[in-house]
Amino acid sequence: MSESTPEMQPSTANDVSPHVLPDTLDELLALGQQWLDEQQYVEAQRAFEKALAIEPANVKARHNLGYTLQCQGAVADAMAAYGTVLHSSAPLAQSAFNLGELLAGAGRDVEAQQAFEQALMLDPGFALAHVNLGALQVRAGHLDEGRRCYEHALKIDQSCHSARLRLANLMVRDGQWEEALGEYRHLEEAGWNLGQVHYWRGAALAARGD
Repeated sequence: MSESTPEMQPSTANDVSPHVLPDTLDELLALGQQWLDEQQYVEAQRAFEKALAIEPANVKARHNLGYTLQCQGAVADAMAAYGTVLHSSAPLAQSAFNLGELLAGAGRDVEAQQAFEQALMLDPGFALAHVNLGALQVRAGHLDEGRRCYEHALKIDQSCHSARLRLANLMVRDGQWEEALGEYRHLEEAGWNLGQVHYWRGAALAARGD
């Protein structure tokens, strides 16, 4: 739904063996990010854990540790890591967003909504947080609220294609055929997730009786 980790400095640790960890915080963060980018999650976890042993309050290391745990399926531990970031003196919007995704995936929608709202408090321009809030509203049957969330996301970022697709699907529900088909055409022209776009466009045409 968004970048999974906050932006960090590029790694300069290309020559370090994956079995030997450096001893300085900056090197550990860089190496951990490198392994994270390479999807070497176990090694990244080792680097971020060592970074936190040096500086337990480092929120980037804590967040990225949470993400490595999330990628390995350790959901409870990932939630705990994100929670620690969010209760720190420098909470990250991305931690709130990732926590919201995990909570929504576990069916804990009220808590997920709170997490996405916290992400937006920390970063009002976080378009995907609006999208996920909208999805929760739609799941709860609050279609108008969901639509407003998707529209808000698109006001922030016209290239937020997931918001556009979800908005088009709501337009179909409301019988706004031409408006919905226009949104699907926009997504096709953008070349975004064409299999899914074609599926929903075809479903809309079938529902209209074409």
